[in-house]
Amino acid sequence: MYLIEFQRLLITGLLFITDQLFYWQLFSLLQGFAITFIIVPVVVIFARKFNLLYKPNNRSSHANPVPALGGIAIFAGFIITFQLITSITKQQSFTIIIATTLIFFVGLIDDLVEVKPWRKLIIIILLSLFITQTQGLTIDNFHGLFSINQLNKLFSIAVTVLVIAYITNAINLIDGVDGLASGLGITILSIFSYCFYHSNNIQYLSLTLPMIASLTAFLLFNIWGKRYKIFMGDSGSLLLGLIVAVSLIRFMKISQGAIDNIGISPVTAFAVLIVPVYDAIHVSIKRLVTGRALFKPDKGHIHHTYLKLGFTHRITSLILVAYTIIFFFLSQILLQFFNDDVALAILIVLAILLWGFAETLLRKYPRKFALRRYNYLSKISYNTGTEK
Repeated sequence: MYLIEFQRLLITGLLFITDQLFYWQLFSLLQGFAITFIIVPVVVIFARKFNLLYKPNNRSSHANPVPALGGIAIFAGFIITFQLITSITKQQSFTIIIATTLIFFVGLIDDLVEVKPWRKLIIIILLSLFITQTQGLTIDNFHGLFSINQLNKLFSIAVTVLVIAYITNAINLIDGVDGLASGLGITILSIFSYCFYHSNNIQYLSLTLPMIASLTAFLLFNIWGKRYKIFMGDSGSLLLGLIVAVSLIRFMKISQGAIDNIGISPVTAFAVLIVPVYDAIHVSIKRLVTGRALFKPDKGHIHHTYLKLGFTHRITSLILVAYTIIFFFLSQILLQFFNDDVALAILIVLAILLWGFAETLLRKYPRKFALRRYNYLSKISYNTGTEK
């Protein structure tokens, strides 16, 4: 209690002295990182003591049981820093605190006892409605995409709920290899943070920066952790998905021309989220075509394809993060020469060709890549449950 009050007085004093936002931005990064970094080992020790471990199954790409409660540390680093910063800068934070807390506990329950996918979806939809009604945050303009501009209120709410539910689930689904969900989260939220900073959206900068810091601390343990190896779990991926979705909607509401050299368009939003969005669509279509249950987990995700090609967890995550950055810059180039419809079509075609090529290689040379994958698996460390 006294520590929090001291931090509040310190940051308030710095803001008063400098009249700049740099110090609280730096503080939010440092505090979010520090809290998560300190809590992760505590969570790992607790999970091992009470056998709260994610055990390998036919979908796993790790060898030994690993704690999957990383969302606890991520949430702690995020929520403490977010609440402190918003109280100092006197921003409205009630809606975000309630929504993120609820989605975190839904994910945590799922990590511990498993929640039916359709129940999680209903809760996410209800939270989406809660955000649109209390925060007034809706997608009300398509900026000319499909020749649509301003949306009426009812349609705007429906689109917003659909986007929040879809993005939250897409981020949750992409969390399949070390460093992927956190790496994508850091990349996506960093792009949004840049846009919020240059458009003076301080409230949403307060949302993205603590999450980036917490994800960065978690990433160190997730990829390089030996003694304190940990997974994000649904508590972390659902929380990340909701924050990404809310940030995306706020990004869509930035005025055209408010940021130099950044096109505010649904095309830009699609490009930034190309990996989770394409993956969710791709997996859903494959399951429907093959007659499998839509919500039943399988190994048909994009990251599974790269693992089957023989790439390690780290390289797979790095490739997909690189795709996000490339597609973002490509969208900005395309918007300089084409309208939104054409630019979006080009990005979709490129995504299909890019990941279609990887799957074609796998089908054409199955034995070659199976051998490469076997050689990779033979290097797994059975002490840490992941590759060396």
